[in-house]
Amino acid sequence: MRSRKYRVVNRKRMGLCIAALVVLAVVLGIALAQSGHGIGSVKTQVSGLKGQLNPPAGSTLQTTFRVSPAKNRRVLLQTYDSADKKWVTAEKYRTASGDSGKVTVTFPSSWQEKTYTRWRVYIPAGHGGRKYMKNITVTQMNRGTAGIHCKSAVIVNLKTGAVLYGYNMNKRLPNASTTKMMTAIITMTHANPNATAVVTKSVKNTPDGNLYKKLGDQFRLYDLWRAMLIASSNDSAEAVAETTAGSEEKFVAMMNAEVKKLGLKNTHFENPHGMDTTGHYSSARDLATINARAYKLKEFRKITMEKSVKFRALNHKKRYNVLTTTNDLLLENYPGCLGGKTGTTTLAGQCYSGIYEYKGVKYVTVVMHSSNRFKDVKKLCKYIRTWQDR
Repeated sequence: MRSRKYRVVNRKRMGLCIAALVVLAVVLGIALAQSGHGIGSVKTQVSGLKGQLNPPAGSTLQTTFRVSPAKNRRVLLQTYDSADKKWVTAEKYRTASGDSGKVTVTFPSSWQEKTYTRWRVYIPAGHGGRKYMKNITVTQMNRGTAGIHCKSAVIVNLKTGAVLYGYNMNKRLPNASTTKMMTAIITMTHANPNATAVVTKSVKNTPDGNLYKKLGDQFRLYDLWRAMLIASSNDSAEAVAETTAGSEEKFVAMMNAEVKKLGLKNTHFENPHGMDTTGHYSSARDLATINARAYKLKEFRKITMEKSVKFRALNHKKRYNVLTTTNDLLLENYPGCLGGKTGTTTLAGQCYSGIYEYKGVKYVTVVMHSSNRFKDVKKLCKYIRTWQDR
């Protein structure tokens, strides 16, 4: 049997060990909390940092964002080394000492060496905050000249929405039958393609109509979609509007509601076909956004790739409409052309908005008030081929 003295000494040793473990746990807890890996660490909140930056060539590229918790933490701007397949720190910053603070990061000039560059903002864990990282793609705009002869133009990456090239791209201009892209969006998302459209007096009297029709004739709505988008039929657009909304006025209200929904600042519609009218306008940048929205619709994608259309009125077995596309790029099988919408009026000149694909990347190309739209569009396509990989 062990002595009383032995048991007392053993208890003291055990107490010292427990005390040492408690001290060690406290020290480790503080260290973990400061590193951001402890139980008490919180999610790092970053606001105002965008994943897509689209600066013009030759400018200074900066981005400002807020970090919380801040507390003098490190902020690293990193660039992706494609050769070594790793992130490399390019610039180092510190946050403010408070709980929340702004950081302004200036990108080194290496972003100007390529059209597309990849970056990352990385904030290591520390001071109670967990680590944070966000990838950023920089698309450099207007690296070269396109040599176009029109009042406005733009090239937009269909997937990212970044502008590759822009010339007066936010200028408000009459946009002619490119209006029918918005008409297609509204009717294709609100109407049945198999609905029956009736030729009313307003449809029959629509200017520059190219349907073979008589008052009271009936057409399948899908056929009028094709006539409207392939051959830019104004009377078809009017019939589509009336069939979809009950009247042109209600349909135009739906068009302008969609303008607001898309966040467009330089577009307003007064009719569904695009004839010159006071207060009816758009911009190249807005048309690119409208085209991108329309391109999500499978009916739009399919129809705008068709070169011709043939259909008849439902109440006439032998009276056919045979119409050909107004898109010369399709007719000549221009490589990379995935369809588009033309428009021509006295005030608008020649307009075009279409999709062009190069090396698996799709772009929206828009020209407004051109004297030779297809020549200008081809120059935009050449710009893409020249600068996409440089």
